[in-house]
Amino acid sequence: MTIAKASVIFALACKFAAAEGIPVSNPSFETPHLKGPGLNTQNGIPNWPVVFTQAIPGEPSTVITGVIRPEFTTDVPNDGTQLGYINSKSIVELAQPVPATLEANLVYTLSVDFFVQLGSDSVTGEVALCVGTQTQVETCLAVDNSPLPGPATRTVQFLAQPGDPHLGKQLWIKLGKGPSLGTTGSIVLFDNIRLDRNPPLNTSVVLHGAFGSFGIIPGESGRLNALCDGSVMPATCEVTLEFHDIHGVLLNQSHLVMPPGESGFLDLPPDSRGAEPMEIVPVWFLKSGHVVTSFDVFDEDLRNKLFINWGDGSVSKMGQLASGPAFLSRGESARLKAYCDGSVRTSCLADFSFHNERGTLLKQSRLMLPPGTGGFLDLNFEETNSTDRQVKIIPSLMVGEAPAVGGLALIDEATSATITQSYPSTIQSASQR
Repeated sequence: MTIAKASVIFALACKFAAAEGIPVSNPSFETPHLKGPGLNTQNGIPNWPVVFTQAIPGEPSTVITGVIRPEFTTDVPNDGTQLGYINSKSIVELAQPVPATLEANLVYTLSVDFFVQLGSDSVTGEVALCVGTQTQVETCLAVDNSPLPGPATRTVQFLAQPGDPHLGKQLWIKLGKGPSLGTTGSIVLFDNIRLDRNPPLNTSVVLHGAFGSFGIIPGESGRLNALCDGSVMPATCEVTLEFHDIHGVLLNQSHLVMPPGESGFLDLPPDSRGAEPMEIVPVWFLKSGHVVTSFDVFDEDLRNKLFINWGDGSVSKMGQLASGPAFLSRGESARLKAYCDGSVRTSCLADFSFHNERGTLLKQSRLMLPPGTGGFLDLNFEETNSTDRQVKIIPSLMVGEAPAVGGLALIDEATSATITQSYPSTIQSASQR
């Protein structure tokens, strides 16, 4: 069995309060140790037994699990020299209990790095934080079983509230793959399982803000800026700047301490940009002082392509987030976005839709976004069924369960470059006169 090379950067997010790691058995699948590259086992994974399978009608029900040591070690695996894998057309789940029970007033964060074997059918990668007895899973508290278009880190979080009926129960980790209905193979690989617990972010001490997601193409970079403003009160500013990808993976971070009038910035590192367009999320955490933040996108010649100042339009909100009418021209697509504010520790339910000027629905989608992650819905010109050179569209974003940062971008389809990006409009009312 061979594995396709993938270039992707994985990192652990770091907050002001250090997370406490919960031990996981065989988290990087280094057991059993394989003596050389290109080898793999096919008789199960130590500490990761198969706990559930469901065959797909008309498809082979064979399930093979094991560990693999790829023929190369650049980027894949990203932790150690081996990965775990599932080879099956069926739905397959692996699980293990960890030495901890569910406690109140703690945020549990579980992350798994997934890879899809080149040539395999597109499948879903499942990661779940569950509780149960010492011998079996009873209830899953947080689940992500979204599609795997390629390498991806899947992260789920759960805030245990006082009075939760599951308090005191054994914690379990579950991971697996969804069904494969295509004609090619179905091999899902995974690595670097980590489970942390830490107190919720104290928003009365740390102010948090996110610009939402921005599209970056090869040759472009992002720069997150912060100015310590002494006009309100001459106080030293302590601020942390971060870049995440749309799945919540930390790409770069800088902690700044600045006197009034001074400024600093954080650049997106070159080796995190990849060879394909990607969505990044600039985020800041303010511990003291007063700052003004902004975000730049520039090309390899350091020419500015986009500049946005953080303001009320990018504040996390719930309810109907209206962007107002937009005009889409041939050769362009519209991207309606939502970034679930990770400071709330609750998943966001985002309903995306595009209508034409007559109110006819053109496209819609519903996503459940874990805290600190984002999603979007694209509409290209052909999907409007317009015969004109330009068409009016009405983007609509409805956010529930927890607040999210909404955004609308217009994208040049020839280059995938973002032409412009805006935040939801403030709805005007005649009663305000």
